[in-house]
This record gives sequence, C-alpha cells and structure tokens, in this order.
Amino acid sequence: MSYCPPSSCRAVSIRQAACISISPAVKTLILAMQVGWGLMTVFASSRSNALAAALQKTLKGKNALLVASTDMSHFWSHEQARLLDEQALAPVLALDAAALESLMKDDPTGRRMCGRGAVQAVMRAARALGADQATLLKYADSKDTSGYDDPRNGVVGYAAVAFTQSGADNAKAQAPGELDAAARDELLKIARRTLETFVKTGRAPDPSSANPALLAKSGAFVTLNKNGELRGCMGRFERDLPLAEVVARQTMVSASQDPRFPPVTPDELDAVTIEISVLSAPAPVPS
Repeated sequence: MSYCPPSSCRAVSIRQAACISISPAVKTLILAMQVGWGLMTVFASSRSNALAAALQKTLKGKNALLVASTDMSHFWSHEQARLLDEQALAPVLALDAAALESLMKDDPTGRRMCGRGAVQAVMRAARALGADQATLLKYADSKDTSGYDDPRNGVVGYAAVAFTQSGADNAKAQAPGELDAAARDELLKIARRTLETFVKTGRAPDPSSANPALLAKSGAFVTLNKNGELRGCMGRFERDLPLAEVVARQTMVSASQDPRFPPVTPDELDAVTIEISVLSAPAPVPS
C-alpha cells in the first residue's frame, strides 16, 4: 500500500515488526538506510502515530514513495478470507487509519493483517502529506494463484492499494470509466433512497438507472458515518453486476450486516451520511 506525490520520488518501505523475527518486546523504531539505493526501510512497532508524525516531518516538501508491506487475512477459507479482507479494506480505501485501528483491536494475533501498524503509519503520513484518495489496484488470495483452497491451512489474502493526491497538481482529463458529476450525484441518490427505504420498510427499492456509467459492471464499497463516526461499511470486489445495483446492495449490507455494529434504525437516518468508493478496473502491474 503506497503513497507518492505526483513526481519522481525516493522510496520509503514500511514494515510491521510482527511480520518479521523481532521480539514483541522491542518498542523502539529500527531504521536502516541504504544510501546507494535511496531506500529507507523502517520496521515499525505498534507506535504508528509516532512513526507517521516522524515521516510527515521528515518528508514534508520532498518527493518520496511510502510503501507499507503486509499480508492480509491468514489461514481462513477462501470465502471467509474474502469477507474479512473486504471489511479490512473498507477503512483503507476510506483513508481512515483510526477506523482500521479500531477494527483490528479485535484481532490481537494479527491473522487479519499482520502489518497493520505499518499500513496505519503510511495512511496517516500520506493523509498528512496531502493524499486524499485511495485506489484498489488488485485483490487476490493464494487460491486465486494456486487454484487450491487448503482445507487445513486455508489461504492468505493480498491487496495493492495506492494513496494519491488529487487537485491542481494532479489535474488530468477524466479517465475512461470515471464517473462524472451527474453520475456521482445519481449514485448517491440511489444509495440514500435504498438506505431509507430498507431501514424503514425492510424492502429494497429498484436501483435501476438509465445512465450508462451506472450500468457498467463494477465493484464498490459503501461507508455509512454517523456524527463523524463509522456506522457501517461493506463492499464487493467482483465486477459482475451493474454499479447501481452493487451500491444498492452494499448500502443495505452496510446498514444491517456489518458485524461491528447493530442494524441502523429509522431514528438514526437523519444523522447518517453516505460515502461510496467505486473500484477501478484491475490493471496489470509490471514486476
């Protein structure tokens, strides 16, 4: 998971101590700089806030690529791993390090994301350095590459996410498949109508649209917030349904099936806001 300003840059690799052979008792940050490559590798303890602040202070005004390296879910079945990783990626794609930290408190073993501290540090540092959007480049688990779901040991999940900065310095023409203002507005209206109808009546309204952009097949995450706090977030990676339908479905799932929260009630609706993260099409990354 990485962040880089829009220009050539040095690389900073962030790893979590829990993923390597370093005693958990080690509380300090161990930094090793390989000057010849312009590469700084940081093995981060759980002090992701301190590391993020140090990175922000050190890298402000400089060109640097931050890379957090971690596995995602470890040793669950293919189906369970995908569900757990969807939940973990929701705050990552929202660039919400606090929500990710809160989610991972229920997993002291690190089976859901062994490098959580590294990811949180990069998310916080990237935010502070100007990143305001996250893009899922690829998600897969070991079954997707090997074709085998080990019934005893399960699979390991992986994802690639890029944190970037929008704005004048990154101004560019609308990319193919990117939603324009009208499509974004309609998609939010579909989500809001779905949320209110489903919470009040238990029924799902028709999410159909005549907008070609919303008929295109895509994955998406829907995040519900209440008074500035996360209230539910679920998503879907698969690109096998129209975007409008995916958003409607994930709105209902976020409101009723997020295991971290009770279902949304009618008296909460006025305080609930909706964010939608539309997943870009997977693209090959040169090795």
